[in-house]
Amino acid sequence: MPSEHNDQRFVHTTVTAPSPVGPINLHVVEAGPTQAPRVVLLHGFPEHWATWRSLMHTLADAGFGVAAPDLRGYGGSDKPNGLALYTMDALLDDVEAIIRLHGHDKAHVIAHDWGGVVAWWLAMKRPHLVDKLVIVNSPHPVLMLKKLKSSLRQAFKSSYMLLFASPLAVPLLRFADHAVVRALLKDTKRKGAYSDDDVDGAVQALRGEGLDRALSYYRAMVKGTRSGPKTTQAKEKIKAPTLVVWGKGDPVLGLNLMQGIEAYVENVRVVPIDDASHWVQHDAPAELAQAVLSHLGGTTT
Repeated sequence: MPSEHNDQRFVHTTVTAPSPVGPINLHVVEAGPTQAPRVVLLHGFPEHWATWRSLMHTLADAGFGVAAPDLRGYGGSDKPNGLALYTMDALLDDVEAIIRLHGHDKAHVIAHDWGGVVAWWLAMKRPHLVDKLVIVNSPHPVLMLKKLKSSLRQAFKSSYMLLFASPLAVPLLRFADHAVVRALLKDTKRKGAYSDDDVDGAVQALRGEGLDRALSYYRAMVKGTRSGPKTTQAKEKIKAPTLVVWGKGDPVLGLNLMQGIEAYVENVRVVPIDDASHWVQHDAPAELAQAVLSHLGGTTT
């Protein structure tokens, strides 16, 4: 497959989202017909849009119009400073602007890791924007909070989030040309799941202010949790048909985090993948694509 820099099928564009401090410009990569059923793909930490390259090709071949942004703070997108600019409502504004590009009023949303957190909240708080939802190794945030409170083991496994929210995180993750970041991305089930170019691209998206801004997601999350969540229960179940694909080799986020998901989602199917780590889209791209296409229903919605 061509690298992220020379794939002629991809169109790079800029989407502008509203913000209290002025417009936020987001780098978005698109493929497929713009007026076709829309699919928006949201990456996690420490990645960027290109983690979805394989799935973008598959979806475009199936007739979808796909859009994968660099989330705010990453890569070619604006990197505003201040935790108030990384609240969930701000991130949802970004996704809504991407969905509405080309006149669409809703989209299928596929998301991994931190992108998954955003997607869960989008389906809860702005359900009119979400047609079908696909989540990859990202627990439902309200259910996750309950698991953290009830399981010391899970709280310990998730303690890295507190480290990532601390002042130590930037120098630690930047040390030796982002050696820890590179090691995280190489911790896969399938040898060579990430090429050196893939890893270099992810690191490039974090250079300059990128790493500090990407970690603002964790800081804003921890600050919000410590100040007290507005609710520990989702007011209504998510109505969008939801597929959860889970790499069972994830060392931190186990499949057990999906136990009880039916209380939060009306129509949900969980597909575990044995030979995949946290990085499912690289470890098992064919299995992920098959599950996604089955869920989205081919070329029509």
